[in-house]
Amino acid sequence: MRHLLILSETMRRAGVTTFYRASLCIAVFERPGIENSLLARLMGLSGENITTAMRYLAKHNLIHKDTVITPDKKRINKYYPTPYLKDTLVNVEIDLKNHYHEQTK
Repeated sequence: MRHLLILSETMRRAGVTTFYRASLCIAVFERPGIENSLLARLMGLSGENITTAMRYLAKHNLIHKDTVITPDKKRINKYYPTPYLKDTLVNVEIDLKNHYHEQTK
């Protein structure tokens, strides 16, 4: 339970108020350059829902969006983690490792 508490509190301080958005942050962190359509399939939602949530995360400086236009004039949104998001999630990982080592002593 402490793991969940550490993750939720760290993400809350970064401006992420729901686990849905935290899941999106983790997905972008784990796979930089992930496309909107892949995120929609991963989360089981529409592309519009993902776009709205990602706009919120970009507003809080957690992700960066690049729009790529394909030769057949389709727009593809790709999302990348900002250094702030990387630092936030790496700190969570370090806290969890420290907690694990304390528990196994």
